[in-house]
Amino acid sequence: MRTKDHYSLADIINSRSSEKKYIDKIDIWVFTVVRPLSNLLTWLFLKLRLSANQATFISTIVGFLGAIIVIFAETPMSTVIGLIILNFWIVFDCIDGNIARTTHTSSKLGMYLDGISGYCYVSLLYTALGVNVYKNYKLIIFNNNYSWLYILIGALASMACVFPRLVEHKAGTSFLNFNSGLTDKMNYNWFYILGLNLAGMAGLSNPLMIIFFMLHRLNIYLILYFIIQLAIEILSIFKTIRRVYKISYEVD
Repeated sequence: MRTKDHYSLADIINSRSSEKKYIDKIDIWVFTVVRPLSNLLTWLFLKLRLSANQATFISTIVGFLGAIIVIFAETPMSTVIGLIILNFWIVFDCIDGNIARTTHTSSKLGMYLDGISGYCYVSLLYTALGVNVYKNYKLIIFNNNYSWLYILIGALASMACVFPRLVEHKAGTSFLNFNSGLTDKMNYNWFYILGLNLAGMAGLSNPLMIIFFMLHRLNIYLILYFIIQLAIEILSIFKTIRRVYKISYEVD
């Protein structure tokens, strides 16, 4: 329940704990662009009396719309528009949490819906890019056109974003004392901070997709991030399984 009718920008900014502010600072794109924009839009959403869950629904629609535009884009301009909308997904994704903290309306349902929104986004992101690249770039190998591989690469990159989360979730439900160090951003070392900035859903991968497109190298972006996401997937699953085995031996 909201404690008052009007909220200032300062209320929104101060609603974040010192830990969350630190996590913002180690993510360059979030700290310099995403968080300031999301704070301004949160102020507008609060003026419109939108709830955190309504903001989550809007962010999901934004991500879905961006992906659809990228998939069916027929001109460079329409692709740019789709990529910009995809970039705004993470901005809108921050709004629901801002509203929940500012208005003291945080709930498990809200966290669940926010997680589903994130899964929808990463499931569509690289798949959409793969389809777009397939339509606009040739992949010639030994005089044969293998452009269809771009769609496969995009789908596998999206799967690489989602599958480790499913493995980790299963570990959490199977072993109550399971704790993932990968989600503890407060204790990230330089290697994990670098990964957060380059490959995180809110990181530099978002503006880079626009930059690569403007350089006519969106296919290179797709391949590069397929490799990055695949490496992260393998590392994440390895660490999760190693922790599970350790817990299992301790129980036995």
